[in-house]
Amino acid sequence: MTFEELLDQALAMLQRRGRVTYQALKLQFQLDDEHLEALTDALLYIYPQVHDETGRGLVWTPAPRVVAAEEAGRFDAVLRPWSPYSAGRDG
Repeated sequence: MTFEELLDQALAMLQRRGRVTYQALKLQFQLDDEHLEALTDALLYIYPQVHDETGRGLVWTPAPRVVAAEEAGRFDAVLRPWSPYSAGRDG
């Protein structure tokens, strides 16, 4: 597996789960300390949504939803809960 493939798979795992420990990354991808450090450095640098949580693991924090100007005055736009599955849908 190339480093880029590893990066993509680790990111997908992090996005799915929301958080993952460093130990879980080591076990899942059979990484030594040097490769784990390279992976976490890349994730933290490339994706501002990724944060280190007290040295235990990584946390994915989705970017806050930006409300379009035409939605800003709509009452239902304020009350409608946001989820990644409803993004871009009218309702």
